[in-house]
Amino acid sequence: MGGRRVAFRWADVVRNLPRLKRLAKDSRTPFSAATASGSKRSDAVLLIRAIAYLQLVGAGLAIVWLLLPSVGGEDKRGMIIVALVAAVFAATLLRTPVRISSRWLTPVALISTVLLGGYTLYGGDTATAFALLYVVAAGPTSWFLSGLRTIVQIGWMVGIYALALWFSRSPGEPPWPQLSGRDFGVLLVATGALSAATLLIRAFKLRIVEGDERLAAIVESSQDAIISADRDGVINVWNPGAERLYGYAASEAIGQPVRLLFPPARRGEEQTVLGRALAGGKVERYQTERVCKDGSVVIVSLSVSPIHDPVGRVIGASSITRDVTSAIRAQQQVTLQAALLDDVDAAVVFLDVAGAVRYWSSGAERLYGYSSEEAIGHTLADLIMPEESRAEMQRLRSGVLGGQSVEWEADVHDKQGRVFPVYVRIRPVRRDEEEGAPVIGDISVSVDISARREAEAAAGRYFDGQREV
Repeated sequence: MGGRRVAFRWADVVRNLPRLKRLAKDSRTPFSAATASGSKRSDAVLLIRAIAYLQLVGAGLAIVWLLLPSVGGEDKRGMIIVALVAAVFAATLLRTPVRISSRWLTPVALISTVLLGGYTLYGGDTATAFALLYVVAAGPTSWFLSGLRTIVQIGWMVGIYALALWFSRSPGEPPWPQLSGRDFGVLLVATGALSAATLLIRAFKLRIVEGDERLAAIVESSQDAIISADRDGVINVWNPGAERLYGYAASEAIGQPVRLLFPPARRGEEQTVLGRALAGGKVERYQTERVCKDGSVVIVSLSVSPIHDPVGRVIGASSITRDVTSAIRAQQQVTLQAALLDDVDAAVVFLDVAGAVRYWSSGAERLYGYSSEEAIGHTLADLIMPEESRAEMQRLRSGVLGGQSVEWEADVHDKQGRVFPVYVRIRPVRRDEEEGAPVIGDISVSVDISARREAEAAAGRYFDGQREV
């Protein structure tokens, strides 16, 4: 499937997300007398209207049939009665669909099927033309039914059609209920047509609608903000993720210009980012700022793609936006602290929750001998910790990830293998500044205490000598 086709279907799904949600439920609603009582009121109205229009079509065909020259075997009086009853029945349904509850679908569906059989019963040699009504009726049947219920409903329609054929005998044919070769042929064609219509409609539903239902569910449940706008920059899609990120309800955002979300300093992006998408291009992982309903500014990473209509013309743009404020600010915090300590002989290291190095200051490069490129991505234990110190380091780090700050003195080694003591202060880094926010890693500041250890050792030797004297 080509890219333009996918873009169009995406736009259609997100634009009609509420309708598709209802459709997902409607598709499990049986279009049959046996199961209609479980439908919602809105489903009942939809099915009642479909039945009414089907009966109006049947009555119109009957009027045309009555105006044609007689072929033989037809009962015009019976056909007139069926057409009049169908017209009155359809008009009644169309006038009162809202007041008809779901429990009335059972008798309505039965009456509709009997009226279809009436056209076949009184149509004589031209009754086969009315078989098209059964094929049309198979459409909503196949759409709203699933599995075994579809088979049962189609079988019911074939049975009614067969009964009408058997009751309407032409001169020279065997009396009812014996079957003639003509009856077998007509029933075979009717069964094949109904089965083909059913398979085609179900295949269409599986390919288009159910695929869109799954995509709609993904859009609705996405934690990312999914927004689309037309060529004028007016928002027409706003998913729950966008509501959570920006604070605007869908009813507040839809119909508003997309510049509503742009800080004053970023207004020019409407022409650059949106303009690029409307020109047919894509924008991937673009980092920028947006304004929320409460006036707060968030840092986001967004991807923007064009939306195409069926003939390939760009009719708008859709964006997927993720809030990266916490991650960016955490990185900025680490960078700021590292910059403040770069002028002293302190090693500043940021580890993620898995223990991998994500920041390695110039002080760490000087102290341990590894460049930033060599250290990032590796665990601190693999880089500098002797085997005998790793268990203690893991115990202390568990406390840090639990929200505690710790201090520690340990012997480490540098890239050349030189072993020396360091003083380490470690504290957790949280996703947000609030207490109790998830810990996303830890930051450690280490200094070489070799000189202090030597001074302490020298002082110890001095005092030991004094005691001996």
